[in-house]
Parts: sequence; C-alpha cells; structure tokens
Amino acid sequence: MTTEESKEELGYDPLDMNNYKIEKLPVREKTGFEKWMARLGGPLAIITFVLLGFVINIPFLQNISPDNLSQSALKEYNDSEKVFKIVKISDVPEAQQDNFKNIKTKLKKKKKARSLKESQFNTDKLITDLKPTELKVWEQIKSKAFERKNALMLAIFLAAIILWITEAVPNYLTSLILIITLV
Repeated sequence: MTTEESKEELGYDPLDMNNYKIEKLPVREKTGFEKWMARLGGPLAIITFVLLGFVINIPFLQNISPDNLSQSALKEYNDSEKVFKIVKISDVPEAQQDNFKNIKTKLKKKKKARSLKESQFNTDKLITDLKPTELKVWEQIKSKAFERKNALMLAIFLAAIILWITEAVPNYLTSLILIITLV
C-alpha cells in the first residue's frame, strides 16, 4: 500500500500541511474603497511621519523625568554618543549654544585622548568634569534628544500602521521597513 492509497482511504488528514497552503485561497479583487485606500496610504503615511516626527510637538513625550524611566530607557537617555547625533546646534536655544559647543568639544577631546588607552570608553564618565552651568545644559540636551527619539519612534510606528491598514505597500515590505528603521 502506497502513501497515496493510504491518504485516499483515510480521507482528509488535518495534520497534512499541504491542506493549508495559501495558494488554495481564492484571490479576491479589491473594492473601489480599498483601491483608494491603497493609493492614499503611501502619501498619508509620509505626511503622518513628517508631521509627528518634525512639526507637531506631542506633550506626553516631553519633559520626561529620568526618575520614571526603566533601566534600559535610562541607559538610552544617558547615551552621550546618540545625544550628539540627534541634537544639533540649531535645536539648542541661542543663550545655551556656547555651552553646547563647549560640552561637545570637551567630550570629544577627552574621548579621543582616552580612546588611545582604552578600547571601549564611555563618554558619560567625562560628564563629572563639566561646570555646573554646562551640566545643567547637558541635562536639557539629553532630555531634548530623548524626546526627539521617542517622537520619531512614534511617527515611524504610526506610518507603519497606516501602511498596513491601507495595504499601499505589501505587508511584508511594511514589516521590513519598520524593522530597518527601528533598528
């Protein structure tokens, strides 16, 4: 008795994965509304990303106290390398721009001098040498960078949700875009 004959005798086998292939599903045509959603999904996702990421200030993402953060979030909050990548001189108020430049140059010089001795060096160890006014500015800059990161993550997530719902881009590509942008 071959396996073909045994399958015919048993009838339907619920454990046979060939019964569940996606190719067996009928292909459904999109309705007019779904076509419009697919056309508008891409531009709507881009507009949402730009507005939430760069234009609109979201109040619940601002003025986050470091005391309320988890250990992993606090580590991101204090990561000085990422702070300098996110916060630019134009983001700092004019009165504090000199302090920002001083902090940046001090940390870069000390890191360069120390990196010759140590392969891995955390610039947050150097913060202790800052003046009180510079330290206050540094805390404000870190807070601003953390707010910015959170706003951009929210913008990416909402743009991805719009792309998933409207199916403007195939779902597997939307997932890939989301993973790449968040990593």
